[in-house]
Amino acid sequence: PMHTAIETQGILLQLISKFFEVAKVKSRHTDARVTKCLQYIHENTDKDISIKQLADMACITEDHLIRIFKKEMNSTPLRYIHTKKIEKAQLLLLTTEMPVRDIALELSMDNTSYFNRVFKSYIGKTPTEYREVNRGGS
Repeated sequence: PMHTAIETQGILLQLISKFFEVAKVKSRHTDARVTKCLQYIHENTDKDISIKQLADMACITEDHLIRIFKKEMNSTPLRYIHTKKIEKAQLLLLTTEMPVRDIALELSMDNTSYFNRVFKSYIGKTPTEYREVNRGGS
């Protein structure tokens, strides 16, 4: 089914609001170290973010980071990083004509087939299918 422009706009607004909700989610009880990592992830979707990097930033071991991150966010750090990258990809797919390969590079996912696989596992469609469906197939 083809989406109308209005629907696409709705999808865009949802995505954009996700970018701005950074750590408001549970600001009251969120562990400051997790908040720091969340902020970093949001600001650096264009970089290759490693768990080690986040752990170093929070001054804790990787295992400890994964544990507190899971507790706060119900998600592993890697899954969260992927989620943010995929949201950014969705935004770029809908608002630009960038080739999928360039979008993958923009997210520091240099291997396009890996990017396609991750995207599909989160969204259920490949980036190309996603773009076609949501833009009324240009």
